[in-house]
Amino acid sequence: MFAAYPPALIRLYARRRNGRTVEAITAEEIAITSGIPLDRVQQISMQTNWDDISLMEVQQFCVGAQFDPTSSRDRNRERAYNLKCKQNRPRFQWLKRHPRFESEFRPLIVALMTSPQASSRFSQAPESRTTN
Repeated sequence: MFAAYPPALIRLYARRRNGRTVEAITAEEIAITSGIPLDRVQQISMQTNWDDISLMEVQQFCVGAQFDPTSSRDRNRERAYNLKCKQNRPRFQWLKRHPRFESEFRPLIVALMTSPQASSRFSQAPESRTTN
């Protein structure tokens, strides 16, 4: 199950609702919530698989990112979002508006899309769909 949700993808789905809008959770917030040092959160975020990450860090990272791959609610949220994206809607739109999109989120998207484990769900790379 976790293979379908690599750390970079979970990091991209790390978001919260703020009224009617959605905002990305920062790496700093993940670090504080999870108890993982910020530099380690950044390292984990760039991974395209869980191979070198301890089970404790996997659990802490998912808690900090507020996305649990074992939760049907979170998986359904991700599936619904992917369904919208397959209807030719831009992927990760809430991230595009984030001031750290270019420095923090675009590298995650690129790493995820260029990884050997890239899922067929990303047949069209989001980085090309989220640019102006």
